Amino acid sequence: MHSSSPIPIDPKDAEHLKLLSIFHYVSAGLSLAGLGFMFLHFLFFKSIMSDPGMWSGAKGGAPPQAFFTFMKFTYGFMGIFFVGYAVANFLSAKYLVQRRRRMFSYVVAALNCLHVPIGTTLGVFTIIVLSRDSVLRAYGDD
Repeated sequence: MHSSSPIPIDPKDAEHLKLLSIFHYVSAGLSLAGLGFMFLHFLFFKSIMSDPGMWSGAKGGAPPQAFFTFMKFTYGFMGIFFVGYAVANFLSAKYLVQRRRRMFSYVVAALNCLHVPIGTTLGVFTIIVLSRDSVLRAYGDD
């Protein structure tokens, strides 16, 4: 548990936690940038697919509705994923600074490992640092 007075921590570990929090903030920002690129992709996709000349050979001269329904679902799912990933990394960064909720940061680190190669690096180093004895004591998890 997090106590009101800070527990002494090895200076090297304190610096590593600070760097990890910065990189988690960067990861959250990159996720939001990914959301922006996805939105641009959607606009590009929509403009191409809305061109009547594109569908001149199709039945009825229009794109199949099922295709657009599938794409809306895909874009919606990916949008929720990007926002959730950004929020999780932002909170993890905040908790790393505060030395609270270590298990939350572990879970976010494990999810980051799925994002090869940068997220994997961040996730592995987060797990390594959070597993150190000095860090465990700073979090109050003896």
